[in-house]
Amino acid sequence: MTFIKELIHRIQKHELGDLAAVLAYYFLLSLFPLLIFSLTLLPYFSIDPQTVGKFVQEFAPGESGQLLEEQITSLLSTPNGGLLSLGIIGTLWSASNATNAVMRSLNKAHMVEESRAFWKVRGMAILLTIGLVLGLVVTLVLPIFGDVLLSGIKSIFPDTALTDSLFTVIRWLIAFVLMALILGIIYYFSPNLGLRPRDVIPGAIVGTLLWQLISFGFSLYVSQFGNYQATYGSVGGVIVLMTWLYLSGFVILIGGEINAIRFCKRTNEHCYTEETDDKKASL
Repeated sequence: MTFIKELIHRIQKHELGDLAAVLAYYFLLSLFPLLIFSLTLLPYFSIDPQTVGKFVQEFAPGESGQLLEEQITSLLSTPNGGLLSLGIIGTLWSASNATNAVMRSLNKAHMVEESRAFWKVRGMAILLTIGLVLGLVVTLVLPIFGDVLLSGIKSIFPDTALTDSLFTVIRWLIAFVLMALILGIIYYFSPNLGLRPRDVIPGAIVGTLLWQLISFGFSLYVSQFGNYQATYGSVGGVIVLMTWLYLSGFVILIGGEINAIRFCKRTNEHCYTEETDDKKASL
């Protein structure tokens, strides 16, 4: 209970709701440059656009999935080597704005000031963005190899509902581990602190679990109860997308706060105390 109280205290002190709104804004600005950079690579892997569209529909709720699927289908139709070679720097710079915002937010979660050079911070943000893209590509390619593997095993073992369910669970676990790994890398490199790998594992696991639960719950709500198209008209898909990005940003920040609490307990540094609260209240 003490841990939960500390987490709620930090959520209030660090105004995670406002920070999540800032992240949602940067996520939206960075989303399509990130898609452009990611999807200019995918045609060279001969991935069916319908496979990618199905993957997006599983995570992006309601109208936002349709909005992203249209853009993805357009980009996947033909390889664009010119975009990949000439526009890569500008695209990566734009896409890394969201990662840069996450780094600033995680510094606030750990109660540290940014003292690294600008070029180092931006370079790290770009590298983290590239890592995120590679993770997304692997996650997109995974179902294809999963189907090939499943077909090979079905030729050996009997084709039963249990076998299908087992491999569905295995593919879900692999996707879960990949996302937790991506979050762990972001949590490890973003704060201006000397963290250990074990310091970021709990936040990465909890963040991944919460993100999947929130995405599933929000998608269910949108499909069953939320008629954003009737309320907002043609921008309904954008509203749903922004809400989903806001919830995603909030979950990422919660994972960072969990890691910050554990780091505080281990080192007794960058902690909230009654003295610091009283001092801030008097200012």
